[in-house]
Amino acid sequence: MSPIRETSPDVPSSLGARVREAVSEAIGYWEPRRIVYNAVLALGSVSPG
Repeated sequence: MSPIRETSPDVPSSLGARVREAVSEAIGYWEPRRIVYNAVLALGSVSPG
C-alpha cells in the first residue's frame, strides 16, 4: 500500500503549474522596476558626450 500524500490546495502539483507560478511571480516582481530601468536606459542614450 502506498503512502497517502497530503498537499495543501494552494501548492501546485504538476511541473507546468509550478513553472507558470514561478513565471507569474517573476513578472510581478520585474514589471514595476522595468519602468525605472527603461528610464535610466533612455537617459543614458540621450545624454551628451
